[in-house]
Amino acid sequence: MRRAVQGWPYEFLPVMEEIVARHGDVVRIAFGVPVRYVCSHPDAVKQVLVDERDNFVKAGPDNEVIRSIIGTGLLTSDGSRWKRLRTSAIPQFRPAQLQLYSEVVAEECEALADRWEKRARTGDSIDVCPEMLRFAISVLGRALFGVELGHHLHELVGAFRTINSEASRDPTVPVLPFLWGEGRARYRAALRTIDRICAEIADESAGSSGTLLAALCDGPVNASTARDHVKNFLFAGHATTASVLSFLTYVLGREADIARRAAAEVDTVLGARPVRFDDLKELDELRRICQETLRCYSPVWHMPYQSRRATVIGGYRIPARAIVSISPYLMHRRADLWPEPLRFDPDRFLRERVRERSPYMYIPFGMGARRCIGERLSTIEITMMLAVLSRRFVVELLDDEPVRCMPILTFRPDDRLRVRVRPRSTADGRI
Repeated sequence: MRRAVQGWPYEFLPVMEEIVARHGDVVRIAFGVPVRYVCSHPDAVKQVLVDERDNFVKAGPDNEVIRSIIGTGLLTSDGSRWKRLRTSAIPQFRPAQLQLYSEVVAEECEALADRWEKRARTGDSIDVCPEMLRFAISVLGRALFGVELGHHLHELVGAFRTINSEASRDPTVPVLPFLWGEGRARYRAALRTIDRICAEIADESAGSSGTLLAALCDGPVNASTARDHVKNFLFAGHATTASVLSFLTYVLGREADIARRAAAEVDTVLGARPVRFDDLKELDELRRICQETLRCYSPVWHMPYQSRRATVIGGYRIPARAIVSISPYLMHRRADLWPEPLRFDPDRFLRERVRERSPYMYIPFGMGARRCIGERLSTIEITMMLAVLSRRFVVELLDDEPVRCMPILTFRPDDRLRVRVRPRSTADGRI
């Protein structure tokens, strides 16, 4: 583990992959406080997230970091409060509502592509991660809260990037980040920015009926609670989606055959017109590319819980109040579960091959009762963005080296991921 800590953040997960390959399904990690158990087998997923889910709660230092950033809401709650909030939010993610959200998604995808087309004409490179953060935050503001965030986008993107980089700079101290040093001022300033903007979003959204905030509040509620609801959904919804979209752009630039396959299906299904909600069921190749991207680059790289009472996982005794971390990233890259795990192969997700696997082998959105409530909205965003980029551009990476990845609050590429794009009309003579 010393090598993993010393190589933080870039070498941490590669070393963890070696440890899992050597030691198996449950690995006891004794660095920092408290000691934790990292689980990367489908049987452990089923036990922790389904069979014994009442024994594992959102507690411990990792969850306290998240709670210190976004307050108490659906993402950070447990027990009866979580059940009430989940029940209130579910209607906002049903098919009819998702179809309405998809119109916002399609507009924001085209707006991003229009910006990129201007960059293509001038030959400028594109800094992918902040572009995708801006897109994801815009979608959430408009779709879930009925608020245009244009004048807040720059501040929000900057604040969330600061939080991500400062909160997990030291892996041995996963709580109360930067109570000293230069990072303290940056971190606290970013928190104040997020609090202020989310309070303004809550205030504006509160006057609109039918929004997610109205559903969650369901009656009079104080301003700080409404602000925390906004922070929970903005944080959970933007970081994971933006990370996947950044990696998806990287895949289009690195995997020429995959990019051609995506473009061919888009040409067949869409032609030159924009993507619509009803098209998604016809875009099966794109579905598989998105799923394989989520397997290779799981944005939620671990899911930490605290055990209420002692139990046994994979033959190992887990004491009460231990931190048990389910790692989708490590499980999705195990060679005994996924042959040639580092090879990008969307055909792993052909429906007949999916039916042959345990449903607990692939969990980019979690599993069981706490499966991500925004899974379908995120899937719409990812698939529509892939359709738009494939229809309009050829993506070129500026760096031939493999992308460097950072397991911070979410798993994401580092800030060196830059691309250039060429309009397909000039790149291959079509559209």
